Amino acid sequence: MYEKHFVGYEYQERLVKKKYEPIYLDAYPNFGWFIEKYSESKQNPGKIILYMKRNRDMINHAEIKRLENKFEASMSKIIKIEDHTKLGPTIQACLIGILGTAAMAGAVCANNSGQLYFMILLGLIGFMGWALPYLFYKQQYQKKIEKKQPLIESEYDVIYDLTKRAHALSYLA
Repeated sequence: MYEKHFVGYEYQERLVKKKYEPIYLDAYPNFGWFIEKYSESKQNPGKIILYMKRNRDMINHAEIKRLENKFEASMSKIIKIEDHTKLGPTIQACLIGILGTAAMAGAVCANNSGQLYFMILLGLIGFMGWALPYLFYKQQYQKKIEKKQPLIESEYDVIYDLTKRAHALSYLA
């Protein structure tokens, strides 16, 4: 005769960046979580909400939770590295844009005072200050990401190891 046993679940909602969705969808089942559904967040554009549950009485719950916390810390470190990598080039590109705007304002003043050649020179500098920030940003960002890539890859290796160990603990027969 078929006998049904009681199973108590713990539930969790996790808000994650859409960029990292595949990593989270691959990792959480290794920690015993069953992802019931996921959807884009209306309040936080660019993020998704994962709705998950897992058995409260699973074997090795404390150790799996510890590995899950390490996974979260590694993901936070990756996100922080990538966000920090964008910050420097963004500030530099904004400063170039501001200098271009100042040159353009100088060109307007030079025009009002009748200095045609100085106005043209400042106008060209101003247009370059408006056109170059994007190209400068892309170049500087690429340099920084290449410099930080080994650190990011080492964190992904840590995540791989954590999820592999958690999977082995979660699915003990």
